[in-house]
Amino acid sequence: MTTPPDISDFSIEEIRTALDDVRHPFEVAVYSSENYYNMGSVLRVAHNFLAKKVWMVDFTSFYKKAGMGTHKWESIEEATLTEFLTRNKDRNIIAFERRHNLTTKDIRNFEYPENPILFFGSEKFGVPDRVIEQAHSVVTIPVFGVHNDYNQAVAAGIAIYDFVSKLQ
Repeated sequence: MTTPPDISDFSIEEIRTALDDVRHPFEVAVYSSENYYNMGSVLRVAHNFLAKKVWMVDFTSFYKKAGMGTHKWESIEEATLTEFLTRNKDRNIIAFERRHNLTTKDIRNFEYPENPILFFGSEKFGVPDRVIEQAHSVVTIPVFGVHNDYNQAVAAGIAIYDFVSKLQ
């Protein structure tokens, strides 16, 4: 097993700068989580797979301990939904949504466009229609149990892993 380097002598900014050189070409956006722990968990997964940026869309706060401190090394952008959509109007937004009467693509055979933003809706309301309308694609993650959805952190973990595993 490889021993991680000792980073205690480096500033947070020095660590962030060093990580920028090895980040994967994707961003994550999480919309309006009502679960205080989910955003911290999403940040932890985004850090572990070295996302370029994490968007907190229509958020108030999150539980930093849930992310095990990884938020310190990440580029986190806060925005309202309108700001997010305006600033990313020419980007490849991939909305992860599970909704009846919505045409979606199955994650298992989905091919990601370059430099996507993986967008996860709130557990209560899902992905807003405005995001669905602007999205490059709407993707669903299959569910086999009685409870027919995932929480934000689990969905983000599955999707982020899927994206990174399909990089060439």
